[in-house]
Amino acid sequence: MAFFYPITNDDWKIGSIPSYDGNPYEGDHFITTNTKIKLDPWDRKFIPWATIPGHYDMGWKMDSLSSFDWRYTTVDGKVISLHRIYE
Repeated sequence: MAFFYPITNDDWKIGSIPSYDGNPYEGDHFITTNTKIKLDPWDRKFIPWATIPGHYDMGWKMDSLSSFDWRYTTVDGKVISLHRIYE
């Protein structure tokens, strides 16, 4: 996704996220360590998202590891997961 839509917000990068066995989940994850982030990787304000139609959520969801949280955004109609990593 970052190839087609390069990140324009310097608070974001492509990286790994923590996993349950201590080894990071490798791959193309959109991550930030800024816990007060206000804009997505493309400098857009966060808007409510829904996992169930009609049930909108504005916030971040804590992962069960409690080492990162996540939320969704969309780019060109594709759902993208964003991650805030706690260092």
